[in-house]
Amino acid sequence: MSKTAYQVLGVSASATAAEVKAAYRRLAKAHHPDQAGAAEHDRFLEIHAAYQILSDPERRAAHDQAPDRELEAEILKERRLQLKRRKKRLLGLY
Repeated sequence: MSKTAYQVLGVSASATAAEVKAAYRRLAKAHHPDQAGAAEHDRFLEIHAAYQILSDPERRAAHDQAPDRELEAEILKERRLQLKRRKKRLLGLY
């Protein structure tokens, strides 16, 4: 079974927006690839995707209905964005 966005950030389903933000900042700082190394890149994307979902009330409600689908879709979206940025840098268009 995959994790929910709440499990990724280590907060309860009843967490306030401030609690979600504080958990995101703490985890993002600890797992950022510039701080923790490239090995933490996937974990950082997972943390960022969870925050993107839980920080938006509409997306949070959708996540509560189908947690697996919403988080996985956001992680894939973040990975695609990372690949686009890398491609632009490599092509010298960045």
